Amino acid sequence: MEIAPLDGRRSSYDQSPNSYKPYDFAEFILNKILAKSEKYSGVSEASINLLIYITHWAFLPSESVFTLLQLWTVSKLHIFKNIVLYCPIDPSEGIASLIYPTPVRNRSNFNPEALRNNLVQNLSPTNWKLPREE
Repeated sequence: MEIAPLDGRRSSYDQSPNSYKPYDFAEFILNKILAKSEKYSGVSEASINLLIYITHWAFLPSESVFTLLQLWTVSKLHIFKNIVLYCPIDPSEGIASLIYPTPVRNRSNFNPEALRNNLVQNLSPTNWKLPREE
């Protein structure tokens, strides 16, 4: 399942902003996970693995998004045995991270509401430049 919050205002990757609120982005992803789970609701046992992935740098999930998803996928009912996030680095390599299941110790003392108004800024891998030394 691709993570790409495109809508009527931002219908292409090039028009996507390079910042987002992690709480809202995590809710968007969670809703897609739950919708995908509903699609497979007839499966009698949790034997389905869900791979979620990005195809554009603007949608790179922050650690806050990742932690929120770990917390919420444990507390929400879904069909998946495993949920894995894949973020490509280049066409032949990437990073895979387990969202579900995760140990309880990874979520202790975490307050999701503390992230509600945070803002994440992603840097374009093709347009950013190092500051010039004066």
